Amino acid sequence: MRAWGVLGWVTTTHFKLRSASMPTSPSDPSKARKSGPRVALLVSYLSNEYEWAITRGVRAVVEAAGGTLLCVAGGALSDPSAERTLRNAAYDLIDATNADALVVVSSVLGQYIGSERTTEWLKRYPQPICSIGHLRGFPSIEIDDADGLGQLIDHLIEYHGHQRIAFIGGPEGNVEATARHAAYAAALEQHGIRYAPELVVTGEFTWQSGAKALRSLLDERQITISTLDAIVAANDYMAFGVMDELTRRRIAVPEQVAVVGFDDMPRASVHQPALTTVKQSLEELGREAARNVLAQLAGQEVESSTALPTELVLRRSCGCTPTDVPGPADEPGSSERPAATERLQPRGGVWSVELVAALVAEANGQENAFERALDPLLQKLLLAGIDLSLVYDLVLFLGQRALRQVGDESVFGVRIEAALQRARVLVSELSLRSELLPEDSVNERIHRFGRALLSRMFGPPGLLSAVLVEHLPGLGMHECLVSETGPALSAGELRVAFGFDAHEVQPKQASYPARELAPPEFVGLSTQSVFVLPAVYADQLLGVALLPVCGHDGSVYETLAEVFGIALKGVEMRRNQ
Repeated sequence: MRAWGVLGWVTTTHFKLRSASMPTSPSDPSKARKSGPRVALLVSYLSNEYEWAITRGVRAVVEAAGGTLLCVAGGALSDPSAERTLRNAAYDLIDATNADALVVVSSVLGQYIGSERTTEWLKRYPQPICSIGHLRGFPSIEIDDADGLGQLIDHLIEYHGHQRIAFIGGPEGNVEATARHAAYAAALEQHGIRYAPELVVTGEFTWQSGAKALRSLLDERQITISTLDAIVAANDYMAFGVMDELTRRRIAVPEQVAVVGFDDMPRASVHQPALTTVKQSLEELGREAARNVLAQLAGQEVESSTALPTELVLRRSCGCTPTDVPGPADEPGSSERPAATERLQPRGGVWSVELVAALVAEANGQENAFERALDPLLQKLLLAGIDLSLVYDLVLFLGQRALRQVGDESVFGVRIEAALQRARVLVSELSLRSELLPEDSVNERIHRFGRALLSRMFGPPGLLSAVLVEHLPGLGMHECLVSETGPALSAGELRVAFGFDAHEVQPKQASYPARELAPPEFVGLSTQSVFVLPAVYADQLLGVALLPVCGHDGSVYETLAEVFGIALKGVEMRRNQ
């Protein structure tokens, strides 16, 4: 005990020194207080790009109105996986005492139970509610699924001449999946094409289910790829899964079969090949839903249903030239260089001459000459901090120059266009990689934190709290609470397991009402926007974690919750020794 007393003094002193040197920031609870409405956002997983984009939109509007976001990631309701269904318990923490209104991503939460059962489930909450996804009985923000999917099918048929078009839909009972399937059938009928049930497979809106659906088409139903013109997936994740499986089978997209999706997730533009899809503004969905519940709180009348428009985005996976790549600033054929390229052109025009020469060489059969010449320039621009989107204009300008040099023979034009498309992909990949560089540093910090926490998981709770104090402030988190649940606690109670607040390295391990979410001393977690995540280990729900909202990707918080679940298992095993 004496050794632990010394360790406790050292860690507490270390914490106080760190606290004294912490920079003032919005996430520092001692420096910021909010008294506006607290809006609970119910999502399934923060690592889901679809829900994460919605989360950003909701948070922006709520915080701009002086309120705070209480984002609860509790999984899809009645998920077929028993382990994932454990997460649903997190939704039980929300009631009228800790949230003034709710925004619910019902299109995801209710995907396994359908809209009617989702409606019944939501009646447990007396607060104003807005649903993202159509839900009868509640104000809903949705998108025009029929128009978006219809545009996609029309393009495949009218522009590419495709007739045999397979469809991979979402879960049965899901409102969006039903609408997109109906739009697929209606578009075929409009064009006089027979609806073929053997070409329709049900998925789960996941990457894996897309690959599984394709295997069902080709292996179980014995549909040969030569008889298919295109595959339409009801969301981008399933389209990515389809393309992965096609790549595994050495089936080329779009040369042998076109693949298209729906949503326009961030990676759609940098996938190889880039994915043709239907764009919906996910952040705008979140913003509109937040405005809706704030209006309800203010006693204003709101629309029962609001549908946001969609946009067809053409890329390589259907055989098109991307429409989301910035076009040249000048008219085709102009001899003037686009203004945006001026910033990219070094003195003397050396890069321009070399790159045009490389394109001419490519037109004459020298493969990848243009990529080899372009890559050094891109690396220099990255180091200089120049936005690589400006390179799109330069690439188009150089293509026009090269075409004028080689003449009008079609083979030259085809080779130059292929080289330009590869250049666009290269630019997109490098742009994405440069955006992810700061996140690489975050991932390394989390990796070190996880190693340190798990190495002490069988020690006293104070050791675990000390690890949190040592690592989490570096991630911008100045408070953190991990609480236990279980049969030893009465219904509606949680018990502090480990964590730290603005003043203490090791909070008291006392029980408190679950609806309070955190004991009173965790002022920051009560007054700032926070994430609530279940801490699960295998088939056990062991507790819940509260983390302040910082500028990280949603997968960061899900990773931390996984680590906390393992650490709580260590606490349980130590207690039972």
